[in-house]
Amino acid sequence: GNALSAVIKNGGLAQLETMCAQWPFFSTRLSLLEMVYIKSDTNISAYFEQCLVPDPLRHLGGSLRKQLRSDIDAVLEIANEDTLMQHLPRERELVRRRKAYTDPLNLLQAELLSRYRMHQEESVATALLISISGVAAGLRNTG
Repeated sequence: GNALSAVIKNGGLAQLETMCAQWPFFSTRLSLLEMVYIKSDTNISAYFEQCLVPDPLRHLGGSLRKQLRSDIDAVLEIANEDTLMQHLPRERELVRRRKAYTDPLNLLQAELLSRYRMHQEESVATALLISISGVAAGLRNTG
């Protein structure tokens, strides 16, 4: 995303758009980026940060979320889309439906990580591993 933004900033948008339209390798790469980006969730990231990150380091999460937004904007601009995976509505809907299962597991995972840090109990570790497996299964290829 950062590299794409730099090319756009240096006047290369038209070339990137042409590459996206005419070069299957490049358009597939952008589609894969879209799939990863659509599965990201800045609200969950912020929740993990709130639960698990010491105050002096919290600025890092904000920087990463800002970079993610910039990266998404670059891909959308190159693909001439308003939303991620706009050209793949079926797949977009499948991701949206899986989020109904993965989002609660992510929130549970943050809580379990916090508890495990306080008291390294075997039952909490087991629940944590199950939540990790659940999220990975729900995210599928980007898990």
